[in-house]
Amino acid sequence: MTPYHRVADVNDWWEMAKARTAYRRSNQAPLKDYGYLRVLADLTRLGCKRVLEIGPGLNVVPERNLFELLEGAEIWGVDDDQGLHYFPGGDEWGRKYALLQERFPAARFERGLIGQEPLLSQLPVGYFDAIVSVSVLEEIPHHYDTVIPHCFSLLRPGGWMLGTADFCALPTEAYPWPNNLQMCVDCMIAAGFDVPATLPPTDRFHEMLFENPVTVMAAYQNSDGDARRFWGHFGTLYTAARKPE
Repeated sequence: MTPYHRVADVNDWWEMAKARTAYRRSNQAPLKDYGYLRVLADLTRLGCKRVLEIGPGLNVVPERNLFELLEGAEIWGVDDDQGLHYFPGGDEWGRKYALLQERFPAARFERGLIGQEPLLSQLPVGYFDAIVSVSVLEEIPHHYDTVIPHCFSLLRPGGWMLGTADFCALPTEAYPWPNNLQMCVDCMIAAGFDVPATLPPTDRFHEMLFENPVTVMAAYQNSDGDARRFWGHFGTLYTAARKPE
């Protein structure tokens, strides 16, 4: 497989969901569904057997659970409470993460953040066939310089970093965050990954897959209060980056 980028579109989602019909439904987070569909397609295509997921969160939705969906693989998950306002925090986050561990005893969960201790010391170097993340990297642009090199070190030669990063396709004046797609790709190249340096167009609005705007307004923007104004429509970019042999 050649490293690539792909902006999520509705036709691609529909085509991939032929093999996994549970995804062919209306839902509140279609970008997550798309990310897991494409990750699963590439993991299967590549025959990956040792997989680390960054940021599985508190996810018990069956269609978004590699721990159930990727049969015959050794799955690890790493995550920690980052104070995101649309997730439970503190002790409640820890309790729900423990429940995820109980539900999937065959998987291995570590609590912590990639690029930081204790995971810098705990995770095995050069071990994983693939590291995946779905709608996670857009949350941590200020940590790309530590997260991405750490991922590179954890992969075996020839291993893959796979996943999606969301972006605001039509930002309004109310949108507070810059799009960091190019910064992320530049950090991948600097770390040593083989990945295209040029991003595909993100303005094919007639076919792009957008996040449900009601979810954005009601959940992702719930810290803005009643005076909130819609940030804009969100899409996602899928990237498959390879560590050279």
